[in-house]
Amino acid sequence: MNLASFKAAASNPDVGLRFYAQIQGLPYVFLDGPTPKGPTGSTWAAPTSQSEAYELVEYCLDPTSMPIKDAGAEITRSKADVSSATLSLLLREARNDQLLYIFARDLATGHTSGLTAAVDYDSAGTGIANIDVLSTTGWAAGYLYFGRETMKIAVSTGTRLISSKRDLFNDLGDGDSRALANPNRPGAPRIVSDYPRVWHGRYVRVFAYVVGPTGTAYDTAFGGDYCIEVWRGVVDGNPIPARDRLSWEIRTTSIEKLLTTTVGLETTRGALNARRLLHDAAGAAFLPDGVEPSAMMYFDVFTAYLHFRVSQWATRASYEAEDPATLVWDHTDGVALSDALQPRLLTFEQLAAKFVQVRNQVRTDTTDGLSVDLVWFSDAPQLQWISSDGLFYRVELDFAALGSFGPVLGFLGTGLVEISTVGGGLSYHTATGPQWSVYIPSHAKVIPIFLDPGEGNLEEPPSSGYARIGEGESAEIVSYAAVSALTGVIGDITGGYYLEGCERGRMGTRPLTFGIPLGDAEGGEAARVTFGVGWERRSSLEILLELATSTGAGHHGDWDVLPDRITTPLMPSHFDVAGLVELSTRLSPLERSVSWFLGKPERLGALVAGWLQPHGRYLHATTIADGTYRITAGEVLPPLESEVAATLDASEVDLRDPDQWRPGSAEVINALKVFYRWDFTKSEQDEK
Repeated sequence: MNLASFKAAASNPDVGLRFYAQIQGLPYVFLDGPTPKGPTGSTWAAPTSQSEAYELVEYCLDPTSMPIKDAGAEITRSKADVSSATLSLLLREARNDQLLYIFARDLATGHTSGLTAAVDYDSAGTGIANIDVLSTTGWAAGYLYFGRETMKIAVSTGTRLISSKRDLFNDLGDGDSRALANPNRPGAPRIVSDYPRVWHGRYVRVFAYVVGPTGTAYDTAFGGDYCIEVWRGVVDGNPIPARDRLSWEIRTTSIEKLLTTTVGLETTRGALNARRLLHDAAGAAFLPDGVEPSAMMYFDVFTAYLHFRVSQWATRASYEAEDPATLVWDHTDGVALSDALQPRLLTFEQLAAKFVQVRNQVRTDTTDGLSVDLVWFSDAPQLQWISSDGLFYRVELDFAALGSFGPVLGFLGTGLVEISTVGGGLSYHTATGPQWSVYIPSHAKVIPIFLDPGEGNLEEPPSSGYARIGEGESAEIVSYAAVSALTGVIGDITGGYYLEGCERGRMGTRPLTFGIPLGDAEGGEAARVTFGVGWERRSSLEILLELATSTGAGHHGDWDVLPDRITTPLMPSHFDVAGLVELSTRLSPLERSVSWFLGKPERLGALVAGWLQPHGRYLHATTIADGTYRITAGEVLPPLESEVAATLDASEVDLRDPDQWRPGSAEVINALKVFYRWDFTKSEQDEK
């Protein structure tokens, strides 16, 4: 097929047009007259699909029921929305009731059976599928209709039908189906039959070909250079008998309708804190009796260190005289809490027990001259320092250092905090800030999340990808490389995970610090975590192709890269892939680059329209250069300047003023200029 050749031939006033139509998965070509003959008088051979011949149905398609011109899409330029055109095909019944057999919804002589096992895509291209059904009684070798896919059944045995060819009578390819046999997860199709039963969503193609004055076709076969696809639409509902009961009407909508499909999922949602009682992997209660989840605190390598420096003097006088310290033990790089480098949920008592590593370090440095304990005193955590040997110490603490556990417990400090201990005495430092059950600093690369069963979560978080933390303007998008089970002092926690390898502040958001106050059982919107699919600085047209065609199995080629169920997997051949990719290369980086987080269902067409509209482009379906009808990108043309000259005589000009009177002898009107402007972006008159 070739659009240029077709237009050149069709411009000849002595030629005419004839039509034929095909419906996805049906082994028929519906002609508007007799079987065409080529220039030499030879009759066109029926086309084939994987060596299976179509049946030519003559004098069936009524071309008077179709528009012969391409009226174009109706575009709302302010939003780049495209309203799809509609077309109703009228197929005339033959005396043998052939159409009644094709369109029957419950054929008395037909056979149906329910699936008992899953059927996957034919990604290997073998054409073989094992169709396990309830019964094969009465089935014979022939065609099997599996949703909108047609198969060739070679063997019928027991409760299994074995196909030898898949995706028949689909000239566009990659239209085979998949069925899931999971009773907890909806899937279709679940019924197979030996006659077509599913109509909604099948594509219909209408072709026009050029014929000479005597009706002889320019081409020698279907799909030649002088033939183009003038319409491709999807069926709306079931074929219905026309009023005369001798014809069938098939209502279709142009394939732009496919862009109204919803992409994205009500994805897995979680929270930064545990809002329900936690259990370990074995099902035993993870928390001790009487301990609520909101009493637990989260620690990891980013909140697991105490940064300090200890200086020692031999006498009080030398200390007060600010003489140089006798000894200095520098731990400004931090001493880790024991066994807290792995993400852990701990009560304060458990945390105090893990403070032993810091305590031992201080004792070792000072030869048991100085000791430190973490205690809870007067409704606040304290660091208690005890000197027992008459020496004098100064401890400088830095809770602002990266990795400090201080902010979790409310120990604050943007610089050094001094504590003087007198021999045999006690000195302490008390937390002055709030305590947090979860404290995620902006530099943290590990983030804990909990899946609340109240959210209906049945699956684990995606193994990698993007997540949004928080809601609205107080939200941050992060990317992560892996997911691991969150551990506690007993074992793995059911519903608890941590995201590893996080990259903070993605897609234009800022790295934020998140904190859930200790004792807060909910955490509000700031605690919510939503998982989704993300793109950063990608072409909007490439994102379109991924969203539109992905199956989760890589079945649809180069653009099939997204996980299962994110999209409705459309056939790539419905899109002008080469044209869209070429347009993407012509757009400037600013025009084509998009960063996007998809965390909820969205209408595909509205998404893409929002990306393209500012650049004067929109998606629509039309016949492209290769003669096929596909979804491609159009460009909104600028308004054209025009001039209108009109002569106004005295009868059309009223110089009287109802409120004032002035002599008009000096005011002569000899011209009237009207600037009438139409704003194409707003689809309304410009009052300027």
